[in-house]
Amino acid sequence: EPAVFINNQSMDIMISITHSGNIAASIVSGTADFCGIGIDIEKIEIRDSSFFNIVFSDSEIERINNNGKDKDKRVTVYWAVKEALLKSMASGLKLNLKDIEVNETDSATVSVEIKGDVLETFNELDGDYPEVKQYKVEDYIISTSFIKRKQI
Repeated sequence: EPAVFINNQSMDIMISITHSGNIAASIVSGTADFCGIGIDIEKIEIRDSSFFNIVFSDSEIERINNNGKDKDKRVTVYWAVKEALLKSMASGLKLNLKDIEVNETDSATVSVEIKGDVLETFNELDGDYPEVKQYKVEDYIISTSFIKRKQI
């Protein structure tokens, strides 16, 4: 997990960084409003079917396969959303990726359902449900995840 230091002092600032090919992106936030932030960028490209079985649930695979023309884009969106969410939870890829179910409400909006080990880890953060967004920029998908602190 990246950290920000000024004059060798750790700051109350969160940062998430990502890169793919020649493109890099980052998001930065103070810790007062958010308990987690994450960003991921992925190139839209064909991925091997063995990747599907590791990363996606059966229902996600079904949705991916039932949308032939945008299959590679959908795979990339689902993958980038999962990675951004896990970054916002500071858990990396050690949790079961199938415990994050990505759903599309329309071509620009996604939502996630989290369960299992991912939900257990998320509940330890004491944050509101994550807000995820995805954007298409040329041949790339950029996904962000923000977990707001619960208001007391």
